[in-house]
Amino acid sequence: MDTVTGAPGKAVTVGRSAFDVALDWNGGTAYVTTADAGALVPVDTASGAVGAPLTTGAYPLAVALTPVPVR
Repeated sequence: MDTVTGAPGKAVTVGRSAFDVALDWNGGTAYVTTADAGALVPVDTASGAVGAPLTTGAYPLAVALTPVPVR
């Protein structure tokens, strides 16, 4: 089990104008909207690796995900 210290982790660069973030149902991936790039950027929460941006259209300002996987 990881120790929670309240200290911030390392910075992850997803682009300019990061606006909103949501976690997938198991907390393994964070999805960040970037308003100026019109994209949704996946970030692996364990490694901080940034995935390929998903094009959304102009100025995505919010993101929401379902709390559990759909089967």
